Amino acid sequence: MRLRPSLHLLPILLLLAFRSTTAQLVRVGVATAASACGLGSFIAPRLVRRLPLPSSSIRCRSSTTILAPRLLQLGGAPRRLPLPFSSIRCRSSTDSSTDGSSNDGEVPGRVPNKIVPGTIYFVATPLGNLGDITLRALDVLRGVDLIASEDTRTTGLLLKALGLDKKPQMSHHQHNVQSRVPELVRKAQVENLSIAVVSDAGTPGISDPGNDLAAACWAAGVPLVPVPGACAAVAAVSVSGFASTEFVFIGFLPAKSGKARKAKVAEVATQDRPCLLYESPNRVVRTLLELREADETGGERMVLCARELTKLHEELFRGTLTEALLHFGGGEGDDSPAVASPRGEFTLVIGPRPRVARGEEEMDVLVREMLQVCLEEEGLSASEAAKKVSKSLGKEAGLAKSDVYKIALEIKQNGR
Repeated sequence: MRLRPSLHLLPILLLLAFRSTTAQLVRVGVATAASACGLGSFIAPRLVRRLPLPSSSIRCRSSTTILAPRLLQLGGAPRRLPLPFSSIRCRSSTDSSTDGSSNDGEVPGRVPNKIVPGTIYFVATPLGNLGDITLRALDVLRGVDLIASEDTRTTGLLLKALGLDKKPQMSHHQHNVQSRVPELVRKAQVENLSIAVVSDAGTPGISDPGNDLAAACWAAGVPLVPVPGACAAVAAVSVSGFASTEFVFIGFLPAKSGKARKAKVAEVATQDRPCLLYESPNRVVRTLLELREADETGGERMVLCARELTKLHEELFRGTLTEALLHFGGGEGDDSPAVASPRGEFTLVIGPRPRVARGEEEMDVLVREMLQVCLEEEGLSASEAAKKVSKSLGKEAGLAKSDVYKIALEIKQNGR
């Protein structure tokens, strides 16, 4: 007959376990203490099974904050521990002591978030997964007087999920940027309000009106504080597999067909570095088609298509421009696309331009064509066009900048 050991040794067990200096060692302390008391086969498995370790983002001043709520249920009737819970405080690792020093040899925390009146905070918000919100972003959103949102309805859903639905908001988007930017600057400078600027998703100021507000704040002397976090462009390039020591961020291409859009597509096609584009699901096939047409390899350039990043239906597709078109329904033939009607926002990472061996005559034609686009469609001067073309093709064509400038002058004078 197996005997249940008495729990009269439990105080000794607890004292030994609590000598662990960090919460991560509590389990080890419990198991060791139980073994020493002859209770290893009974108490330790139950304690270890009952006591989950805290996440890496939480550390506690006392290990009793982890153990006490569980231990109250041990041994039948609820029991009180000598140390009152009101005297124990569990704090986030984002906190720090008043003098900025670390405690007990643990990883030092950051400087506490002190919301400064008259300051505008650019706060990154999740792309779609609420778990991507940062502790610092939460602190700032809680503490500011006002939130300037790209869409108050979208941000309202986020604030409701975070328990901040009572926080006042003000719209700040591309359609009211002319009137809203000076108003926000005035509220910070004159009314001394602290303001958080957020976009619908990701980091504000990247392909949204936040850029105009930041420029106005610098001009007016309003303090700015970036609160970093999720960014679709960085997330996509990190998994692209392309050389990312240098890349070019393009953002959204001009939506309407015309010289501006054609020039941007040509710029991407001639870039030696990876290029990052944002695109809507309604225009992604059209963009891939135009990039393939401008591609000197006929569609063999690599691309990463990141769709619905961090969301439930996230998809990453990596292949050539031609393969991407087939995948998303823009190919030719009877092959059924994997995604007939793509949904969700896209982040495209266009791989580096592959090197193609060309003859001298072919290079001369290419240089002249690109110069003509720069001069006639982009409206650049001969000097500006020569600089741009020389940077893209000069080395490959074996032409100095002065040589390209002479060709540009010739085209400008003769019209071809």
